[in-house]
Amino acid sequence: MGIMDKKWILSDGQAITATADSETIIDMNVADPNQGMGTPMYLHVQVSVALVSAGSGELDVQLVECATSGGSYTEVMAALQNDLDAAGADLPAGTVLIHAALPSRRLQRYLKMVYTVSTADAESGNIDAWIDMDG
Repeated sequence: MGIMDKKWILSDGQAITATADSETIIDMNVADPNQGMGTPMYLHVQVSVALVSAGSGELDVQLVECATSGGSYTEVMAALQNDLDAAGADLPAGTVLIHAALPSRRLQRYLKMVYTVSTADAESGNIDAWIDMDG
């Protein structure tokens, strides 16, 4: 990650070995309620330390949104399933999982990432996720 506004960072080298939410939930009212109005905003999710599985695992990555704190989240966008294989790091450092424009509609107030590891947990691996205006 380069220089960016901390208010827009969802995961900064977050260890992902089992299913987890991002270490940060973005409150759009605090981050900047007018950020991106009329300007495309982009979600970036990439592997910062190679993800290695103890078996044959899968990693699903989703950006989710919610209107209220502690409410039910719904999917905004997701990456395709990424297979993790015990034979090696199928997701080496630098692998881009998502680099896409956010929907042009007004997003709900709270945003977070959900990292779902299924079949077998990962032995190691870290992920960076952030939102910015760099497409």
